Amino acid sequence: MRLFFILISVILGLCFFKINFIVGIITSLFFLSLTFIKFPKKRTFIYLAIIISCAGISKIPIENNNENNIYSGVVIESKENYFLFQSGLEKFYVYEDNNYKEVGDILCIEAKAKELEITSYESRFNFKDYLVNKGVKRSLSSYKISTKFSNPFRLKKYKKQFLSSFDEESKYLISSLLFMDVDYEFNYLKLADELNIISLLTVSGIYINLLILIFKKLFGFLTNEKLKDILPYLVLMPYGMFVFSKLGIRRIFAVGILSYINKYYLKNKMSRLTIVSFIALIFLLFDFNLAYQSPFYIGFGLSIIIYLTYLISKRIKRNYKKIFITGLVTMFLLPLTSFKNGLFFPLNSILNNLLLPFNQITFLLSYLSFVTTIPFKYTLQFLCMVNYKAIEIFSSLYLTIPMSDIFISCFPLYYFVLIGSLYFLEVNRIKHLFFLNIPIISLFLMSFVPIKHAFNAVYFVNVGQGDCIIFKNNDKAVMIDTGGNTNFDIAEECLIPFLRKKQIYQIDALVITHNDKDHSGGVSSLINNYKVNKFLSNKYDFPYRVGDIYLNNLNTYEANNENDSSLVFNVTFMNKKWLLMGDASIDVEKYLLASGINLKCDVLKIGHHGSKTSTCEEFLKEANPETAIISVGEKNSYNHPSSEVIERLNELKILIRRTDKEGTISFISV
Repeated sequence: MRLFFILISVILGLCFFKINFIVGIITSLFFLSLTFIKFPKKRTFIYLAIIISCAGISKIPIENNNENNIYSGVVIESKENYFLFQSGLEKFYVYEDNNYKEVGDILCIEAKAKELEITSYESRFNFKDYLVNKGVKRSLSSYKISTKFSNPFRLKKYKKQFLSSFDEESKYLISSLLFMDVDYEFNYLKLADELNIISLLTVSGIYINLLILIFKKLFGFLTNEKLKDILPYLVLMPYGMFVFSKLGIRRIFAVGILSYINKYYLKNKMSRLTIVSFIALIFLLFDFNLAYQSPFYIGFGLSIIIYLTYLISKRIKRNYKKIFITGLVTMFLLPLTSFKNGLFFPLNSILNNLLLPFNQITFLLSYLSFVTTIPFKYTLQFLCMVNYKAIEIFSSLYLTIPMSDIFISCFPLYYFVLIGSLYFLEVNRIKHLFFLNIPIISLFLMSFVPIKHAFNAVYFVNVGQGDCIIFKNNDKAVMIDTGGNTNFDIAEECLIPFLRKKQIYQIDALVITHNDKDHSGGVSSLINNYKVNKFLSNKYDFPYRVGDIYLNNLNTYEANNENDSSLVFNVTFMNKKWLLMGDASIDVEKYLLASGINLKCDVLKIGHHGSKTSTCEEFLKEANPETAIISVGEKNSYNHPSSEVIERLNELKILIRRTDKEGTISFISV
């Protein structure tokens, strides 16, 4: 139990600056109060010291500053178009088309190290955050690569040969189940991701543990217990090489081997909880960034919850044991499987239980096909087809409930309440359970109540290289521009999930400043898939009022191009003056200056994403904003924002806020 509490202290410390500050404080106090009850008081101070120390460690910068721009190291993860490279203590992202590097290759890379430049979008998978959570903060570019040692096992080649036996649809599913190579461009996997059941379709501890159980049954004829317990791991090692970079696989092998040592050499001195906690601490010792990755919590957390549940279930009648264990496991997985993009999936637990046995059969047959080199082509293709059809049927019947992000932001607290509940069950303090769970149950129920109607807000939504601004006045909402992207539906994948999370269930007025795709590309999809009461795009539609939101267009300039025809709004809202310049150029700015219109504002949305064709010095001095918002995509081909514009803003001491740096920028008032 001591190692378990040390593990929680380490995780709390490492994550303290990653989670909401208030949630971090509450969770830490809750944990320390539990230790104060259960252990001698001095241990509580030890755990507090661990939390503070680990919080400090998480803030230590790790950079391999190489003046020669030559980095030697090893490939630690390899995908189709990139690989992660560790040189010294630092990890780098290296983009490479048709990458054939293997984990374990030792390379020398001549390159320039620079900050990650990867465009992110509101509510979409954030690849940059994914890399940062792995400890990757810089990339190597303009590089020349030389291989010092090549891993003799070219696993990608073997995988490619094996998968070539199947049709396209089956290949993607088998690759995901067997090797965790998920291609979200494939419709089936994309649909599964939308339903938030993608974890069912990737190799995981569930499937590997099933293989181990089967091998133990097959080796049941052996009389030598020691050999029977270790053989499944030895047999799985060849396959394990293909998926060993996956955290869950490493965890299973590490826990299995330590359990074997504990049973036969330590005479069971360590409990299962101690073994799992010890392995988790060792993993964190080698890479503390694991504390920011969901596979770490799914694997180790589930193992711990199942163990604690098993201890408590000894006091429960046999008929109810399975229900009790299943219920608690479902509660543990609830945040991971039932919440996504402002939606609650109440049927996900049922869907998981229905599809899991079928996916286990598909996985087992895929594994058998891989190790025997017998493709079982038609059987596997049939299973994949049935799987695909089942997901399509569930998708058409699926129930979702919109919810705010109140409960989602409190997930760390949710897990500690769950662990605390198990503790009170163990010590038979049933009365405490009610009081312990009141806050988390209240937060869960509040997520479905439209309490955010009582709030006013302005959101500059991160739509990459584009504009989207939302004014929210209690239950009224105005959206100015939608952004746009040629590679995906900006409305379905970014705007609608964001609106749901913010409990905005209708757009009272959708306003388009001009017809450039990066401002209007989501209009059609948004109108077709969401409730939009009014569409406005003509300068003669203004002024226009929605609740306390009064839109007045300032730009009556007769222009010959789209940018200079852009609507320009000044809005007084939330005791602030907002000046929104669309893509208006310096010509429009000078026209506004000459017209004598009052341009004073508190917040200025910089024109044309910070291009040097907008935001002249005279205009900035007249507007005199406290804050400048630049809505822009990271590493965009236009090199926005211009260094000249940034320099002007800095000279005038105007606070600069950018969606490519912060993501969605929010201003909220009660």
